[in-house]
Amino acid sequence: MGSNSGTQRLSPDRLARFPRLSSSDYEVTSNECRRYNCVAYAAGDETRKWDCPSIPEPGYYWPPGAIRGDEVAALVSAFQAIGYEVCQDGKLETGFEKVAIYVDHDGQWTHAAKQREDDGHWSSKLGDWEDTRHATLMDIGDGDYGVPYCFLRRPTGFAADEKTRT
Repeated sequence: MGSNSGTQRLSPDRLARFPRLSSSDYEVTSNECRRYNCVAYAAGDETRKWDCPSIPEPGYYWPPGAIRGDEVAALVSAFQAIGYEVCQDGKLETGFEKVAIYVDHDGQWTHAAKQREDDGHWSSKLGDWEDTRHATLMDIGDGDYGVPYCFLRRPTGFAADEKTRT
């Protein structure tokens, strides 16, 4: 990712929420935006927030057929509904885009990050804050998001746009 000079950085209070990020070579890749969240961002949808409360709330999207809940299986099923399959790891694979799902100490999903196809680094939407590019999954681990738990992949160029629009 290169030198930090001239690269936009998170504010100190935001950076404090991700203790490992402050010592990494991360960069902010967007301005703060409340329109979408990390799950939507990882799914390639920057038009709305994705979440699955027991009772659907206005303004939130969840793919048809995906199970609802806080368990990892619910988030995995959402990504499967748009063409992803569970895979072994987060290593860069030619011809595939990958997503990592994070869990907290209770085993509930907390975050989703997507892998950049150009260099294998990871990209995350930090809540309603900025999008970031970070070299490793653990750069944002241990803080608010817990740890990476599982990985999914789908072929590059998959027609996800058709599957996420309803």
